[in-house]
Amino acid sequence: MTIWTCRGPLAALGLALLTGCGDGVFPSGATFDQATRADLAGGAIHLQAPSGYCIDRQALHRAPYGDFALLARCDTLGLRSFFPGRNLALITVTTAPQRTEAPSPSLADLERSASPARVIETGMAGDLPMLRLDPPGGVVGGIAPQHWRSAFALNGQLVALALYAPENDAGPVIDAPALLADLAGRIRRASARPDENAAAVAAAAPEADAKPNAKPGTKQPANRVGFISPFKAIGGLFD
Repeated sequence: MTIWTCRGPLAALGLALLTGCGDGVFPSGATFDQATRADLAGGAIHLQAPSGYCIDRQALHRAPYGDFALLARCDTLGLRSFFPGRNLALITVTTAPQRTEAPSPSLADLERSASPARVIETGMAGDLPMLRLDPPGGVVGGIAPQHWRSAFALNGQLVALALYAPENDAGPVIDAPALLADLAGRIRRASARPDENAAAVAAAAPEADAKPNAKPGTKQPANRVGFISPFKAIGGLFD
């Protein structure tokens, strides 16, 4: 299955958005909802940006095989009034259809999907698997090649998250697992359906203080019996 990739938007916007010099892409009268919320996967997934980050409406891509969204610090998108002093970062959100009953990927699934990238660190933030990777050949100029990934299943969709930081950034080190866990929790709550997703919402990682609860390099238990790994689809999301 061909998945639309994030490399195009990252190449076009990465350097500007990660240096704080991006041109405004929102009209001056943009509302808070327009800047921080978007529907993906035909409305099955409601994207809600973390505090201080906004959605680049120009980079939104929707297709039958998967949707893509790019988030950056709000001031780099021309919305300075929404900027509360968060770290510069690019966050990608990609969706792909899967069986409604399919479980979320495990840490082992996510690790397999990362090949041929080198896995530097692994862990869990709540029920979310987290990887820090060093891909072969780098990513895009101005963006640090090492980045974080996570993924979870929701409403018949596989939702893949990735976070990229500026290359050679001298500022504070961004807490990527906490930020990705915050984003995942917001997506789960915004996308929750009565009863159907109660367990998933309850299991969502804490917003503000989520940390990987496994030490770097820790391996998680093998897939549970009957689990059909979606790692091939996850790998396509991150190509």
